[in-house]
Order: sequence, then C-alpha cells, then structure tokens
Amino acid sequence: GTIYTDTVWTLAESPYVVTGDVIVNPDITLTIEPGVKVAFDGNYALYVNGTLLAKGHSAQSITFTSNKTSPAPGDWGMIDFRETSKYSVLSHVVLEYGGNASRAGDWCVSGVLCVSTTSFVLDASTIQHNATRGLVLRQSDAVISNNTFTDHPNEAIRLHSCNHNIGPCRPSIVNNTFTQNSYPIYRVDAMDPYVAYNQASDNDINGFVLATPCKFSGDNTWYADDLTYVVEAGHCYVGGYTDTTLTIQPGIVIKFGTAGGLKVFSDNYFTATVTATGTIEQPIVFTSLKDDSVGGDTNNDGGAAAPAVGDWKLLWLEGAKTLGTFEHADIRYARAGDVSGHPAFLVDYGATLLMSDSKLNYGEVGVKFYRPGIGANGQIENTTFSEMTTAGVLVESDGEVTIANSRFEDNGVGV
Repeated sequence: GTIYTDTVWTLAESPYVVTGDVIVNPDITLTIEPGVKVAFDGNYALYVNGTLLAKGHSAQSITFTSNKTSPAPGDWGMIDFRETSKYSVLSHVVLEYGGNASRAGDWCVSGVLCVSTTSFVLDASTIQHNATRGLVLRQSDAVISNNTFTDHPNEAIRLHSCNHNIGPCRPSIVNNTFTQNSYPIYRVDAMDPYVAYNQASDNDINGFVLATPCKFSGDNTWYADDLTYVVEAGHCYVGGYTDTTLTIQPGIVIKFGTAGGLKVFSDNYFTATVTATGTIEQPIVFTSLKDDSVGGDTNNDGGAAAPAVGDWKLLWLEGAKTLGTFEHADIRYARAGDVSGHPAFLVDYGATLLMSDSKLNYGEVGVKFYRPGIGANGQIENTTFSEMTTAGVLVESDGEVTIANSRFEDNGVGV
C-alpha cells in the first residue's frame, strides 16, 4: 500500500515480505536499516515518489530479493524512482531476482531499477540475476559507482532517454564491474555520461555500446575508460539543430561493427566540430569490432574472428561548417563500399579536416576529399598511409588540400 509518513524498516523486524505494490509518497522518507531483507512475494514493485534511504555497510548489506524458496530471475518487479523522488541512496545493497519483463517504471523499459531523478546514488552494491536489465536511467544525473552487475540477459545499465529541453543528462558511471550481461552500458538516446575505471568481462559485448542510429547534439565528450566504445551497426551522427561538439579523449578505443561509422555534419545555420586529439602514449584508435589487438576481446569470441578490410564503414565530415581535428589517431580496416572510391575517411560538401601524426591502415582509400564545384579542405601532416589498395589520399575536390611530411607505404598510389 501507500506510505504516508516517514517510516523506518528496522533490522529487528526483518525480513519484510512485500505482498503488493508499495508506494512512497512525495516528501516522505522510507529508511531501511543495515542488514534488513526485503522479500517480494510476487510480481510487485516499490514506487518511490519521495526518498528511499537504504544504506547498508560492508558487514551488513540490505537485500531486495524474491520470497520464493527457489528464486528465479523475474520473481518480482522493480524499484521505480520517479521524477519527484529526491536524494535517494542505495549503498551496500543486493538487488536480485527482479526485473520482471511485465513491469516497467515511469517512462522506462523493464529492469530491476528505474531512475527518473537527478539526485540518486547507487554505490558499493551488487545487482545480479535479474530477468531483464539491472538499471535504467531516464533524464538523470545519477551517481553510479563501485557496483557489480552480473547476469542480465539485456544490458546491465541502459541510458534510456533525455529531453534536452528540460536539460542535459550527465550521469556519472565510475569504477563498476560488469560480467555475464548482454551489454555493460547501452546508450539509447541523448545522454552524455561521464564514465571512468569500469571493467567488463564475459559479456556478449565487453564495451560501452552506442545504439544506432545514435545522435549527438550540443556539447559531448567521450571519456577515456577501460571500456571500449562500440558502434555495432549503422552510424552515429554528430550535429543537428544546434551547434554541436564532440570531444574524444586520448586513449579511447572505438570499435565498429558491420556498416558502422561516425558522421559529423553541419547545415547553413549550425556548426559541427569533432576533436580527437590523442598523444604518442595514448592514441585514439578507430577499428574493427574483431580487432583484439587494442581494447581486448570486445566481441567476446575468444579471437575466433580476425579483423579484415571492410569490417566497418567510414569516418565522415560533411558541410561547410564542419571541422574535424584528428591528432595521433589510428584508423584501421574501414572501407565505405557504397561510396565512390570506398574511402575510410570522407571529407565532403565544404568540410575541413585537420589531421596530424596519425595512421590509416588496411583499406582501399585512406582519405577522400570530394565534391567538385563545392570543395572540401584539409591539412594532413606527419601522417602514415599504408596498405591502401587504391590510394592513400584521393582528391576529387575544388577545395584546398595540403599534404606535408607524410609517408605512403604499400599503397596502390600515394596521392
């Protein structure tokens, strides 16, 4: 039923058996003491419109689980933190055997946790054996740190939706461990999370997966993390109805699946800028999902599939107000089979590419500057093009292209 007054669930009265949906009203706090066990006796949910404080500690965790003797994933529903919820904290908790597919939170898909509020913390907890997902974030700047996510047939964390008219969504996802999930982190729409020090192993994809066609507008950063960024199929698009930037930090590995790519585009009104500035010690790598030489075994196939030319599509700059800066970038195995010349990197419709100290390997054409009568512009310096069967650089443009101090090895033609 509904909790109308501030309430404490005490260790002395544990376990608490939930026999129907529980609702915490706005401006009401439910506090759960360390060591308490909350057992759901059916497909029920806990809706938090106010505040839930479940702060266990390392010696006495708080457990949300099934009440069945032989529990199974999906025995119960979820905990749903709604927009009116404020300052809720789950620390040293165990969430297991929930996530029933028939229960979804407020504007969320199913998962054991739905969070639609900014002021939420999930820390030092174990989320395991749930039927669908571990955590669904919607319109949230939540802090998710030091947790373990295990055994979810869908993603462990789903970045579900963000309405930029309300404000940006920048949750912090730090120092979490992901095992035996479909995906560790799955970005569906519009969120720009801060990610760092996360670890993934034995998932279907051991990476931060960007659902395609993914779209980025406004100011965005891809943060260096132990997780590889993955674009499985289709393009990620940077640009749109506002000035847009994408900053890619040094050391990031970005892997693409079949027909995967990254397109940065502008129109006559708004700018689009991508800045991928690596270092000698920490280059930025764009490569195939099958390439285990960087970022580890991301597709979790034990190295069964080797990378090859054409595993992914291309990097693409388009529009007179588009600028791409790539320094200490390593681009491998791309080939745009449906674009004339089949380039790994296309600069089109007046866009500008600034590339230095980079490598383009294993393809048909390294960089193509295109659009006679319109032009595309570029400066390429101290860059190596190798094993391009047609050409390292192909220029079919009326723009200005400068190539200096660069090296061409084992290509059909240099320029």
